[in-house]
Amino acid sequence: EVFLPPHYVVSNVTKTNNGLAIKTEGGKRISVSVSSHYEYSSDSYLALPLIAYTSLEEYIYYAVTPDTNITGLMNRVLLVGGYDNTTVTVTPTEDVDVSTVINQDGYLLADQSYTFSINRLQTILLESKFPLTGTKVVTSKPITFLSGHQCAVVPE
Repeated sequence: EVFLPPHYVVSNVTKTNNGLAIKTEGGKRISVSVSSHYEYSSDSYLALPLIAYTSLEEYIYYAVTPDTNITGLMNRVLLVGGYDNTTVTVTPTEDVDVSTVINQDGYLLADQSYTFSINRLQTILLESKFPLTGTKVVTSKPITFLSGHQCAVVPE
């Protein structure tokens, strides 16, 4: 078990350099089980190895977020650069808040495409109070892509 310091958490759109790489000796591929535990919210996911396929010119990702309406909490899509000089095109399904590093206005409008570059371990967080399911991200190189909600409620 390894515990990471809290400063690695990408908790708002202004944190843009919070990526973390895990490397094994001898180049063996591993998967990493990630979990976070807070008093009223816990989450987990399986992080798989980042693989670049030589036959692909682009990588396509789609967000899936819950349709929930919890006041003050956000739907989120997190992009983590796997390689330097990765071209990213985002087409959000709803207006999203984003770092001013990406758009000086601090937001992206729904159904419009925005293209920018990210580097290895650079983090970009998209946030909206509305579900982001269907938000499309196309990249020139593989990235880590996570989507969800700050506090998804799972019915009993």
